[in-house]
Amino acid sequence: MKLDKKTQAFLYSGLVQPQYPSVSGRPTNLLGHLLEKYQYVEPNYELIAEALWLLSSPDDYRQSLQKQGKNAAVEQTVRQLKTEQARKNVSSSYEEEEQKPRKITRQTNIFKR
Repeated sequence: MKLDKKTQAFLYSGLVQPQYPSVSGRPTNLLGHLLEKYQYVEPNYELIAEALWLLSSPDDYRQSLQKQGKNAAVEQTVRQLKTEQARKNVSSSYEEEEQKPRKITRQTNIFKR
């Protein structure tokens, strides 16, 4: 994944500079700070589980994300096709109704029965 210079600098400093206080009182880097924050201070176990999955098997995690992205794209395409098909059906039936000429049946001779 390509990162711009600003993001690279942020990530590098977050990993190597211990500028955050830890729960134990010792300074820690941004990674340790965020892990402690989402485990103890503001628990967000779904986010921690996702981070653990990413750190334990990055390839599986990325493949799962790609699969979800593909599924979302397919769902969106199917919705668009169904919507367009419904529009075609509604407009074509409306046009067909208007295009049919009306025939009024009249007797040729009004005195004839």
